[in-house]
Amino acid sequence: KQWYQRRVRENYGGAVYGTQFLTIAFISGVTNFAGRILGFSLKGRVSFGISQTSFIVLLMACYGILLIKPGELWMEIAMGIIKIGYSATIMEIYYLLSDPSYFGKDTLDMYSGISIASAFVGSTVGVAMAAFLDPYVAVTCVLVVSVGLIVVVLSMAKIR
Repeated sequence: KQWYQRRVRENYGGAVYGTQFLTIAFISGVTNFAGRILGFSLKGRVSFGISQTSFIVLLMACYGILLIKPGELWMEIAMGIIKIGYSATIMEIYYLLSDPSYFGKDTLDMYSGISIASAFVGSTVGVAMAAFLDPYVAVTCVLVVSVGLIVVVLSMAKIR
């Protein structure tokens, strides 16, 4: 058992145990909750295009921080901001997916389904990239996709 644990530490940087896991879960939950509250509070106060574009630019800046490797504390702060920003954008997207005035009453089911299926495919690809690619290649891919996402959000004329 000790041989295996030593090999894991040497090759994979060690495993997460007990209080470390609980700390990560707590921080993830708190930032997720804070982002959802932020997203809910922005609905109706700030237009979709402005808030989504602002969050995407903020997330791109945080991913850029991760690429320059500033130190563990700054990387953790950037990851927390990313989690909050992602959770806030998801709240607005959930509202959009159930909005009959955007997709139309007759086609709401079909277009919402296509959007949700696309999100699942994107999540699967993102997890695969994070698991199998070098972290900096994965972050660079996220930056490229984020630029495309800004173009898509700005082209959504109905909800500016």
